[in-house]
Amino acid sequence: MVTGALALLGTTLTSYVYVWETVARGFEDPSEEVPRAERLPRARVGAAIGAIMTAFILWFMLVASAATLGRHHDHITSAQDAAQMLRPLTGSLASDFFAFGLVGSSLVALPVLMATTAHVFGAQFSRRRGLSQRVSHARGFYGLLTASIGLAFAVTAAKISVIGMLLAASVFGGFCTPIGLVILVLIARDNDVMRGHRISRRLAAAGWTVAVVVTGFGVLSAISIGHGNFWTSG
Repeated sequence: MVTGALALLGTTLTSYVYVWETVARGFEDPSEEVPRAERLPRARVGAAIGAIMTAFILWFMLVASAATLGRHHDHITSAQDAAQMLRPLTGSLASDFFAFGLVGSSLVALPVLMATTAHVFGAQFSRRRGLSQRVSHARGFYGLLTASIGLAFAVTAAKISVIGMLLAASVFGGFCTPIGLVILVLIARDNDVMRGHRISRRLAAAGWTVAVVVTGFGVLSAISIGHGNFWTSG
């Protein structure tokens, strides 16, 4: 249970979200069309709306999972198992509905994931990057996007358990989340970096609190994993 909670936190507070928000504002958003005085308020409103919508969607995901998986304490080990949980609602079309939802979420999430990875590498090696760039102007960026897609196909062909891989990635993200939060809070409170727009002490305190809570889950999960309860504790 503790490891499952850490995986949920690792998925919700994942580092690529922080990076993508920065990338979206710094490279993909046509900020030159927006007056400078309106950029920060606009970014704050967008972040607030995004956070509210995320919590709203997550709540319904938890309710749906509790009403299906939690009802009989079923364990999901494959995408096929997850699709079968829709059978009481959709009957023989369960697999089709699940596939439709999976493809829809992939169209939203995968470009963000792959683009974030490509942006990080591009920033590290000072290469031109951005989905707004032409392929001929950012070959390295789009090359890494293509390599990411190829890796995904390789994992699929190798028949690696997708559910297990997602759980492991989420748990790893949970362990790394406090590190990212600490760095973010320190940067956001630095007046020189933020150019006079650093976050308030109250918001910084909230960030520190979340970092401490997630760290606590990480410690408990590490103890659980140390006792060999990784797969059962989720």
